[in-house]
Amino acid sequence: SNDMRVQQIGNLYLCGDGISEVTEELPPLSPRVGICASMQANEVLGILLNLNI
Repeated sequence: SNDMRVQQIGNLYLCGDGISEVTEELPPLSPRVGICASMQANEVLGILLNLNI
């Protein structure tokens, strides 16, 4: 989970480790999905409150 980060490309925000990809053999796992959802929520709140997180 320490590898997870949010990357901004213009108005697009990507969340993930930038290495792993989803395949049939490696599906998205619940802990990482939860971490990413939390990171996205932080970004949304930062945007709405005009914060640079």
